[in-house]
Amino acid sequence: MDIDLSYVKANENVPMTSRDRQSFSQLINFMNEESNKVGEQDNDDDVEGETLYYKEAGMLLDHIDIFMNLIVKGNYKEASYVAACSPKGVLRNMETLLKFKALKQSFNEGISPWLCHCKVLAETAREAPFIPNKLISLECAKAACSKNHIKFLYKWIAEERLTCFDEMAQLAERLNAVDLAEFIYRKANGHYEVASYLLQADRLIGSISHKI
Repeated sequence: MDIDLSYVKANENVPMTSRDRQSFSQLINFMNEESNKVGEQDNDDDVEGETLYYKEAGMLLDHIDIFMNLIVKGNYKEASYVAACSPKGVLRNMETLLKFKALKQSFNEGISPWLCHCKVLAETAREAPFIPNKLISLECAKAACSKNHIKFLYKWIAEERLTCFDEMAQLAERLNAVDLAEFIYRKANGHYEVASYLLQADRLIGSISHKI
């Protein structure tokens, strides 16, 4: 389930207005869908299940409240962990990632909020309900490469914390990161691409050696 946070502005004084809560009505719809999957039960069980349902819905909204407050206050690292560890992974999505990407404020650890959130997503991937999908994984790769922190990408790939696919390997190719590109191709089971890439690399090395 995706939640659009693009309208949130860093200079808003009140993080959760009635407009915000209306925007999160999709959470209720999500909970309704989950509730409908449950089979028919006795009346007592229905009452207990309904109570649990509203309790869980309230917990999700409270979690988003905390996230929004942290964003408004500029506590981006804490907000990132709150999003990454959100119940059912409701904030582990592209919308949240793009929210961090849009933040231009400097980060106290020397990395951008964008890269910080990608780092947190990767670090928590094993414990999360699901690892980042292809789109989010590619965004994480772009963040690491654009900020000259390609060592992060090496680590995330080696520990299988991202979803590997050809486009990510092509990104590494453009950076002339030969070993990383080959590694990603292998992880993505792109045997033909690996062979083709290695052949091109050998030709390039041979051409350079010949000129020398």
